[in-house]
Amino acid sequence: MYFVLLVVLLSALLGGCSREAGDAMTTINLEDRAQGKVKSIIIRGGCFGCHDVNEHRFGPAWSAVNERYKDDPEAAQKLFESVKYGSGGKWTAVSASAVMPPNESKVNDTEIAAVVEYILSL
Repeated sequence: MYFVLLVVLLSALLGGCSREAGDAMTTINLEDRAQGKVKSIIIRGGCFGCHDVNEHRFGPAWSAVNERYKDDPEAAQKLFESVKYGSGGKWTAVSASAVMPPNESKVNDTEIAAVVEYILSL
């Protein structure tokens, strides 16, 4: 009796598994890994010391950066250069006289591009 119940239970559980569900889970896992990699770059680079996703700190919130640059076809290049070489005077209403220091010694170009892509995806 228990054997029959076990077989029925396993059939019901495994019946819900499909290739499509597995493919979706793989996609989710790849997205999670990509976001985890960007998060580790952001932490290692010290970005959260001055920035947050939704709140202004010493620098602008990244959601505000995204909003400002969302329609600019050169946004990725402009932000890349600001992150790599530093910048100032673009967010005075938020940061007063604070400037963004250069980050080229903390993170490489590929990592900067990943962070910029993340900011522009918010």
